[in-house]
Amino acid sequence: FRQRCAGNQDLLNRYGDRVQFITIYTKEAHPIEQNPAQYSRDAAGNPIGQPATYEERAALAAKMATEAGITMPVLVDEMDNPLWCTYGRMPNIAFLIGVDGRIVVRQDWNDTGNMERAILENGGDK
Repeated sequence: FRQRCAGNQDLLNRYGDRVQFITIYTKEAHPIEQNPAQYSRDAAGNPIGQPATYEERAALAAKMATEAGITMPVLVDEMDNPLWCTYGRMPNIAFLIGVDGRIVVRQDWNDTGNMERAILENGGDK
């Protein structure tokens, strides 16, 4: 997610008057103690661990949003990850959901170019 924040923010800037954007923060995909990668550290280089409590997860989500410059709402999944378990256990999944609540597009790996095309094909150009 951290590598795609700028593209998501660009979509919000272009289509935010017609499309509601929401980020749902779930478990860390690359916590330093379990699955270290280049995204296992914050902007200052500090290691990011898997939060043990909801409060820790919410604080980490807020820090991530601030560091990434995200202006869309960031919701935080519960510690047992019901949203992540229900909608897909991928680290960077993205959906376009119609006004009727149906999933129009499901991306296992967020691709902002494809999402923009889906937005335009589904009335986002109005």
